[in-house]
Amino acid sequence: MATETLLEGAVTFAAAGWSGSGIADNNDYIINKPFGPIAAGLDQSGLTTGIESLWILPGAAGIIGGGAAGAFTVDADASADAFVANYGSVTLYLTAGGGSGVINNFSCGAGSINYLQGGAVTTIVQDGGTLFVNASTDFDDLYQGGGNLTVEYFATNADSITIDGGTAFIKRMPTTLTVNGGNVILDPDDAEDVAGKTLNVNGGKLDWRAGAIPTVALNSGTVNLQNARISFTPGGTAGTYSSGCTIARNDAVVSLANITNIGSGKANVGGATPL
Repeated sequence: MATETLLEGAVTFAAAGWSGSGIADNNDYIINKPFGPIAAGLDQSGLTTGIESLWILPGAAGIIGGGAAGAFTVDADASADAFVANYGSVTLYLTAGGGSGVINNFSCGAGSINYLQGGAVTTIVQDGGTLFVNASTDFDDLYQGGGNLTVEYFATNADSITIDGGTAFIKRMPTTLTVNGGNVILDPDDAEDVAGKTLNVNGGKLDWRAGAIPTVALNSGTVNLQNARISFTPGGTAGTYSSGCTIARNDAVVSLANITNIGSGKANVGGATPL
């Protein structure tokens, strides 16, 4: 296993842009200086076992891919800990592709702009920055602590999304969505099958626009139903709300008949009567 660093001012991910022989299976790669834009050497789908890591550090600045250049295409699954991480002032267009088409871990931080454009990412962690997960990108688990997030619809189910902070627009309902903080718009695509899925709201603000999610626990924070775009009735399997949660109702569109009051709740906000 070797570690290589991108040369300052590099405009390619081919060997000429790196301190060694370039991108290869099992190796680690570091970007820590201004570069680019990178518009060549982006297709590394010929790898088999994939890289171990690409670490974009503070101090890095530039653009990787985009437009006619396409996305940086690579496997990062040489081990269970393999990752791509963007914590620089870097715009990154990224596709998981190669021998398995998998990036085991992706993370990003403040100042970064990230476009996930296909393949499979096992775990996503957003500490900050901007992240777009497109309709061709599969993932298992996503955690957001800050920044701006958009998740487009994709037919393959995700296991979990957990929001602790930041702003999120979610069009893909995972098996479990947990809102602990931040500002979240939940608007699943009309093709989304919400059967067997769970919504937990423990804080923050949820703007819930669609999705008759069968298992619902509204424990705290604020739930806004006034922007609902279709009629739905959540809580068909199990539905509760407690005194810590304020619900802005929309009785003409969203029925809360299955949501049981387990406290003194404030579900009359914006509606005619409390639950």
